[in-house]
Amino acid sequence: MVTPTIRVFTEGGKDIAFSNYTPTWKLHRKMSSKALRQLMQGPALEQRIHNAMVTVFAEMDKIVGKPFEPAEYINFAIGNILMDYVLGAASTLKTKK
Repeated sequence: MVTPTIRVFTEGGKDIAFSNYTPTWKLHRKMSSKALRQLMQGPALEQRIHNAMVTVFAEMDKIVGKPFEPAEYINFAIGNILMDYVLGAASTLKTKK
């Protein structure tokens, strides 16, 4: 069921998530999968992961003698890697909110 809100955000169901399963949809899915596969390999990905983890470990090192939730830092690292790919810039933990 496509609600009016979904229709607005997907331009009438024309994005890859809500469109009909047609040859065009298959082509878009194939192209996006190949593009992501190429982006997510090699030294560029390793460098982005390294930069994100340096930031996360530096923040985790500041927590001494107190329990903390590591999921927040893991989510930040993954989000930071994706944001670096999409926007070309990563954020710091201070700007996460």
